[in-house]
Amino acid sequence: MIKAAQSPRVRRLFVLILLLLSAFGIQGKPVTTAGKHYPPLFPIQLKTPFPKPAGTFQELLNLVRDNYYSDDISEQALYRAAAEGVLRYVSPPQLKDRRNLWSSQEYNQILEALTGVQSTVGIKSNFNPADGALTVREVLPGSPAQSLLLPLDRIMRINAESLKGKSAQEINALLRGKPGDSVRFKVVRDIHILDVEIQLEVFKASPLRTVQLPDAIAYIALRKMAEGSAASVLKQIQALRGQGNQGLILDLRGNGGGIFAEALKLAELFLPARQQVVHTLQRGGKIKSFVSGNAQPVKLKLVLLVDHKTASAAEILAAALQGNGRAQVVGTASFGKATLEQTFKLENDYRARFIIGALYGPGGRSWYGVGVRPDLVVNASAKTRPAVSQPLHERLARDPQLLAAWRLLH
Repeated sequence: MIKAAQSPRVRRLFVLILLLLSAFGIQGKPVTTAGKHYPPLFPIQLKTPFPKPAGTFQELLNLVRDNYYSDDISEQALYRAAAEGVLRYVSPPQLKDRRNLWSSQEYNQILEALTGVQSTVGIKSNFNPADGALTVREVLPGSPAQSLLLPLDRIMRINAESLKGKSAQEINALLRGKPGDSVRFKVVRDIHILDVEIQLEVFKASPLRTVQLPDAIAYIALRKMAEGSAASVLKQIQALRGQGNQGLILDLRGNGGGIFAEALKLAELFLPARQQVVHTLQRGGKIKSFVSGNAQPVKLKLVLLVDHKTASAAEILAAALQGNGRAQVVGTASFGKATLEQTFKLENDYRARFIIGALYGPGGRSWYGVGVRPDLVVNASAKTRPAVSQPLHERLARDPQLLAAWRLLH
């Protein structure tokens, strides 16, 4: 069990959502604690004074409501826009468009993703706003889409609706529904145009992919820090170790994060007792240091794969293992999100999420804005991307990052 260094009895591990990307910046001044200097990751301050703030805000609200050209504008919409504006203001400038305010329904969908239980078609995809095409990147095993959709399929319409001009939230809503609902797709596959209908059902999405590579080296791809990820990884390691494996490649590429506590538990699998996992810096200069409590960590030689989409909780894991010299990191720099967020329930049953802390790896090093830097930088060219849909034993020679990691373990 991970322990907080100041209080061995503390077992709360902040089951916090780390899906949407933002950064710490509530404090306007550098913080110095126990001889360490922690400047804010970015400043939050007014360029000019704003006197009588509450009254001026209400005055502006009344002026817009009474004089805006359209009668369709509502007071609810204005207040919601104001709430979203507050949350954007305390987020990094480059990420002000991230959604930080959820209705009850939207929040439940996020919880489903974190627990791995979903009622959706079961695909991962990339959206191109220019041509309105949704390109299938991966079909989740056991999902309704398995055997009906394939990687690289281009979805042009959903339920006869063009996707051009739609937001990511609108497209996600079209892909979800109640069990038994049907979703119709217009799909371009190679030179063929297909009509595909998929019936939604509840399924358990596994975040793991495991493969035995040559020369007693195991490979585990972890796509999300979902509930139970650490236990699943340990179970797979135990099974693979029974096959005589001497090394492990843990692939965190494309892992956008998930549950903070799972990142701590995963780090603890590989770190012996009393080694530092992560430090959190919160309001008032309060620092908490989480350390491993594992007397029998996994001893396999370990290499991590990361890329620019490795973020949030996945970066905590990479920073902890690299910072303790427990694993070599291969690939390209990770996203660079070194923050801790918490979700609060509001009176109207909405949820608001914002930054409550900054994260630092062993030794007090932050990866905010720069990412976790690989020990061995290996770029993946566009030519390797089609290989992602192939079985891993066929990808070894076509995926330069995977190949480099495999060679490091020899």
